[in-house]
Amino acid sequence: AVAEIKTEDDVLRVVWEPDLHESAYSAAWLRSFSDDIPAEVPAPSLRVVPPLMRFSVGDLEAGDDTLRWSWLSELHEHGAVLVHDAPCEKKTVMQVAQWIGPVQNQIYGEAWDVVSSENAINIAYTGEYLGPHMDLCYYESPPGVQLLHCMEFPAE
Repeated sequence: AVAEIKTEDDVLRVVWEPDLHESAYSAAWLRSFSDDIPAEVPAPSLRVVPPLMRFSVGDLEAGDDTLRWSWLSELHEHGAVLVHDAPCEKKTVMQVAQWIGPVQNQIYGEAWDVVSSENAINIAYTGEYLGPHMDLCYYESPPGVQLLHCMEFPAE
């Protein structure tokens, strides 16, 4: 399993679990396996994340079609948005999800809690940095949109 991915200049470095050994792959070497990427295209940084558009849950709840269209368009175009000022109630995430469309059950059900623990089974259940990624992408029907509602985040 991958523990960490980093880029340095035009080298992709992958740290592997469980022994944390590191592999380094040059951009030129990686490009040599693709017919789709011309050699002159610079390798993108894996850590560059554009600022997220912010939307208030209260404004979205008011039901303004223009605002909701802007919110959904931003989500579609950039893959992520930040909805802030959400009540600290478990039902809130399902309410917001239903503004997007019908909620599809996954292996954990409609919604589930992600709680940090000492003996976590994967990085999602720790306080470690977890960059942008897609969950369950190997499934026949992976999630189209996932919502995370941070109800408590104790500072350390």
